[in-house]
Amino acid sequence: MIREKETFKIGRYGLTLTIDRHPNAGLTILLGHGWFNDHEEPLLSYLAEKLPQEPVAVIRFDFPFAGKKFKGLPLARRWKGFANHLVQNILADERFSGKPLFLVGKSLSGRIFSYISNPLVKGLIFLGYPLRYPGFPFRLSKRQLHKSALPLFFIQGGEDRMAPRQETEHLVARLHPKATLMVIPEADHSLQILPAARRSQEDLNREIAEIILWFCADILQKESKLN
Repeated sequence: MIREKETFKIGRYGLTLTIDRHPNAGLTILLGHGWFNDHEEPLLSYLAEKLPQEPVAVIRFDFPFAGKKFKGLPLARRWKGFANHLVQNILADERFSGKPLFLVGKSLSGRIFSYISNPLVKGLIFLGYPLRYPGFPFRLSKRQLHKSALPLFFIQGGEDRMAPRQETEHLVARLHPKATLMVIPEADHSLQILPAARRSQEDLNREIAEIILWFCADILQKESKLN
């Protein structure tokens, strides 16, 4: 596996990419973190180490809001321009140009990624997609999900208080056939196993990595049959 770091600017924000890639990577996965985390979040770090064991390149970065640097509501719309510029920069890089790109967003970054529209982005994977925020009386907009033409894969914790299971199932049913849902019992919004669970976090992380690879391969296989 090859590890590289790259620094550049998007508008007024400095940005460092952490790239972990297989020497023969044929597809790229961009990982985004949640509101209270950064790119070193344990699940993302695990995926960055595990996924490139296959011919995959994994890119991590910190949104400007990493480390609670911004106060107020975590509004996805505020960062969609930033994310679009990031995707364009990645696709212009000769290491990733012309290769399929999948976006994997944890919590808030999943909402941000759901606004992205680019023909080289092949699918969106949500690691705990939030439908509401604790303490706020409103539900979050889902319009961009209905507008998206991309395959959508929701990986949700069965005990996620920010995305109650019944609401998530209803959403995915309305998004059919472009959306798929995987509910993980005894896991919370962060996809952390609850203390009383009968499986380990390592086991769950491995399952998430495997299902991400399956989803990417399945989408690319279906696309090749259409062509």
